[in-house]
Amino acid sequence: MNMIKISLIKKFLSRRDLQIFLILLLVYTINLRVIGTYGHRYVTVSIIKELDFDLDEYVVYMNGTAGVISPTGHFALVRHIGNTILATPIFFFPVIFYDIEYHTWFVPYLGKLAATIYTALSAVFIYYALKRLTKEKYALYITLIYAFGTMCWSTSSQGMWSYGFSQFLISVSIYLLVRGLKDEKYVAYTGLLLAMSVVCTLTDFLILVVCAVYILHKHRKQFMKFAIFAILPLIFLLAYNNYYLGSPFRSLTIQLEGNRPYNFLKGFSGLLISPSRGLFVYSPILIFALYGVYDAWKKRKILFCYFTIMILLVIGVYSRIEIWYGGHSWGPRHMCNILPFFSILLLPGFEKAMKKKNLKYIFILFLIFSVFIQLEGILFFNGEWHRKYDIGAKDQSWLWSIDNTQIVYYLKNPNPETLKWYNYVFYNIFGKTVFPSRYSI
Repeated sequence: MNMIKISLIKKFLSRRDLQIFLILLLVYTINLRVIGTYGHRYVTVSIIKELDFDLDEYVVYMNGTAGVISPTGHFALVRHIGNTILATPIFFFPVIFYDIEYHTWFVPYLGKLAATIYTALSAVFIYYALKRLTKEKYALYITLIYAFGTMCWSTSSQGMWSYGFSQFLISVSIYLLVRGLKDEKYVAYTGLLLAMSVVCTLTDFLILVVCAVYILHKHRKQFMKFAIFAILPLIFLLAYNNYYLGSPFRSLTIQLEGNRPYNFLKGFSGLLISPSRGLFVYSPILIFALYGVYDAWKKRKILFCYFTIMILLVIGVYSRIEIWYGGHSWGPRHMCNILPFFSILLLPGFEKAMKKKNLKYIFILFLIFSVFIQLEGILFFNGEWHRKYDIGAKDQSWLWSIDNTQIVYYLKNPNPETLKWYNYVFYNIFGKTVFPSRYSI
């Protein structure tokens, strides 16, 4: 009997998807660093303790948090409510068994753990999707590129932003759409997932709409079921807006009011190639996905053509706002939600690079740079570059400066952020630090 149990455990641990998840969980958390917004963590606490979405208990601490006083007199967040719901399983037992206050030290780590789990799971579902499109070895390689060569590592997994949660929902949707190429019954469920992603990030509504058009185009019999699934999260979002913000579309209008129009070409080029914000600067390996775009349209791979439309629409929307660069962040954080699509479109470029020796070396070089840049952000980024060079949105020359790029700055000034977070954790657990006091937070 014991031998059977051991055999089953070994078989379970030998699963490639489980290995991917556990490795990512370890690597994403090993730096013990937390980024992201404060308010969302405490909305999750409030959901569990009070069964509501307000931050009344913590309102005095919410300076800088994007929230408003609702018509009912409650302080509530304006956006990204979906991630607070998805995080409840991770928060549940600590909140139930521990009297959490605003300054409870491990609450940020619950938020980071939730983001890490969902980001790692997004990689697992990208792996599932890729396995249906190529050989397993290639699927694994591209999954690891997605996990470590993009902002999945440096941003999505490091704190309770909406990105890791949205990426998970989008990645599962991609898997179902790819599976739907042979069995269309799966595509309808993307309605629920992508609509929930809208509750996390409003701009994901564009992805939902394009997916709806695709299903009408290729899987018309599944459209009604898709629509019914999509309605449920959207009704919740409208109800939340109406009760906490005063009108069903208030979160959208608040975002529009806070983002002045900007020159499209400047924003578009900035999001892709700006020295301090360009997607292809922070993850140069994704340049190979452009071949996947070409391949999709040339060979009329309809699903992947729709993926390119989703990418262009999201980039286009952010290109039109003045703060297209996303404020204080490591790289173009607004681009995180389209990384799952890039990972799928990377496949043709990867396969071509593996067949040509010189191209393969270029691919490997770009990958090394991509991973190194993410690692730099993980270890050193602390906002100091912004405090020195960020002169605001009206004059954006600081985002295009080659001499003072964010990447070069932190190579020259490697702030020991990881050591500070280790000290913070060890002090709260053991009452003492492990590094000199100058590395304390």
